[in-house]
Amino acid sequence: DLIGENIDVLLGVSVEGPPDLIRRSIVTTRYVMCAAPCYLKHYGTPKKPQDLIKHRYITHSMREPADKLFFNDAKEVQVKPVLWLNDAQSMLTCALQGLGIVKLHDYMVSEALAKKQLVEILANHHATEQPVYLYYQPSRYLQPKIRCFIDFYLEKNNKK
Repeated sequence: DLIGENIDVLLGVSVEGPPDLIRRSIVTTRYVMCAAPCYLKHYGTPKKPQDLIKHRYITHSMREPADKLFFNDAKEVQVKPVLWLNDAQSMLTCALQGLGIVKLHDYMVSEALAKKQLVEILANHHATEQPVYLYYQPSRYLQPKIRCFIDFYLEKNNKK
């Protein structure tokens, strides 16, 4: 409820915003399944989705279902998470410390992957990219602060 909660702009990835809002696709993201090299050295690297059953999986408690993983080839794997967290940054921290495998958005793990602090696994089995949306109230006259923010964001991300 943007009006009731006095919110100007909403960014959404996996949760659709209310249908009465203006929705602009601003960028795309994809989920990346990854783990620290020390974790993979100790537990081995999964070669196929079904291998995840034997691994330590760290899940986000707000994902539904939090104990099932879905892959682009219509496979689904039931896992027994070793840790349920409600914060993606905490999941990343745990993965960096070698506590298990995580599935996070590419923008969260790109730096750690580039620095080889994390290794992507099962890359050929992941779902395709998904849009990230920016939502705001429809209005004949958009507030200057909101218009400025949207223009700035779109310019910085080359998405006019």
